[in-house]
Amino acid sequence: MNTRLLVLAFVALGLVSGCGGDAAPEAAEPQQPASERTGSAGTSVELVDGWHTTTWDDGYVVDPLTRIVVASAPIARKQTACQVAQYEFAADAVALVVLEWQEPLSTLPDRPDRFTSRELPVHPPPAAECFDGSGGAASFIDRGRAFGAYLLVGPRAPASLIDEARSVLDTLQVEWRQRDASPRRLARNGISVTVPAGWDGRILFREATGRDGVQLQVANFALPDNEGLEPPRELPPGQEDPIKAMDDGDVLVTLIDGTQAAGAVTKPPTVDKLTPVAGPQVPHRHSLAQGSVCFAARCVGLQVDFGAADPGDDLVRRVNEVLASLAVDD
Repeated sequence: MNTRLLVLAFVALGLVSGCGGDAAPEAAEPQQPASERTGSAGTSVELVDGWHTTTWDDGYVVDPLTRIVVASAPIARKQTACQVAQYEFAADAVALVVLEWQEPLSTLPDRPDRFTSRELPVHPPPAAECFDGSGGAASFIDRGRAFGAYLLVGPRAPASLIDEARSVLDTLQVEWRQRDASPRRLARNGISVTVPAGWDGRILFREATGRDGVQLQVANFALPDNEGLEPPRELPPGQEDPIKAMDDGDVLVTLIDGTQAAGAVTKPPTVDKLTPVAGPQVPHRHSLAQGSVCFAARCVGLQVDFGAADPGDDLVRRVNEVLASLAVDD
């Protein structure tokens, strides 16, 4: 598994820190009868004889989102801040959780024909945050959609049940979901911003889990493909980094979580409220402005990089619309 896949598996398995304590689990939801299909948002697996499902709640996590939760025994939610391991089931059972990333992740492999011990291996504990047993993860693309499948293994679960869980995942059905040119929300860790129609957006991490100091970038040109903690990719010969190659009509807006309140501007933030930046760090012919905006006790850094020293009024207006769309969960 390459570095990108390892990061994805780690991010989803340990997506949220500060796991819950020893509070009693919630009562199990009514279990569905056997031989039905279960899932959400155009995804489903076969609920084979003896398997069960329950409800789930992603809380403030907006990417990835839970699509499927099944187990070989009755399953209930428990109080914990961990997205994948928020379930309780018998020690001799296994559970399967399927998440979907909202942002395209073209670096993932296509879904395999079958999930075997090679495609979905099981590792000894600690394999998932907030879970005491073994587990495994597989990330893949199916019909243009990005998924992570996570296998949680009870301490007394037989190997035959692990194979059965892989067979359940083999029954996964996914509907095509068209991505149109309409505006969309770029979101992570309770921070979101609108990506206008025809613009591009990406999320960068400053540490492996993607919990702290994430950066949301929105631009009116195609951004480099790297996402998360993925290092910049080597460009083909003769091709220039699109950010370095910005022209007079281009702009890059960067939102940075975890910024201090110093120099914060009033809401809604606009370009004219930001502080112009000068010096060698500003690319030739560019104009750069920065600042921060606070929502209760949480502040977000703002940086706007225009490819022109004197950007046009229409482009400034579009940037102000992007900044005004910033939303933060307190």
